[in-house]
Amino acid sequence: MIKVLITGANRGLGYELTKVFWENGNEVFCIVRNIEIYYILL
Repeated sequence: MIKVLITGANRGLGYELTKVFWENGNEVFCIVRNIEIYYILL
């Protein structure tokens, strides 16, 4: 397990990377501009 910090995690490449790292059992920290949109995406 690794710790990952991803910026721009609520769309595009950042969002896709977040899903990949999370599904592989890593600890993911996300930086987003709008937390409400991010919760909807999860």
